[in-house]
Amino acid sequence: GENTRSYNDMQGVQDSEDDDDDDDSRMYEDAQRCDKIVVDGAGLDVINGVFERQGSFEGAGKFVKKGVWNGTEETFSMFRCNVSNNTKHWYISIVPKGVQPGTNTDIDFYSAPVSRHTPDLPPSAGWTKANEGVPPCPVIQIKDDEESDDLQRGRVLSKNT
Repeated sequence: GENTRSYNDMQGVQDSEDDDDDDDSRMYEDAQRCDKIVVDGAGLDVINGVFERQGSFEGAGKFVKKGVWNGTEETFSMFRCNVSNNTKHWYISIVPKGVQPGTNTDIDFYSAPVSRHTPDLPPSAGWTKANEGVPPCPVIQIKDDEESDDLQRGRVLSKNT
């Protein structure tokens, strides 16, 4: 009678609350840990494509992509580093093997100031050409949830019309 129904109702509430908690923490971790950066529109075509998360550098994610540059297979890195007087910039560079990012041995293609809202993630816009970059500068997208896939699809669709 009465008792079983209210017990079941409570079970239902319990379950859905647990699910919500999981989703929230997962999404938060994704933002912290976002795995893929999609680079688009760079004048240097080898930069365009998907950069995948590979560890961290100076407290922010580092992302890498393989590609051929000047006839050599290279690893392109996207990382954040301190420039001077405590300003931080994101770079898309070739970092020599065995060397920390952010030295003058890097081959820099594009750079961007950190975004105030998401300092630990590369900014989507604001990239400028560095020494070896070719205009136009790239636009990037963070892949961290289903929403950005929808945006991507929507953008592709509207481009075709």
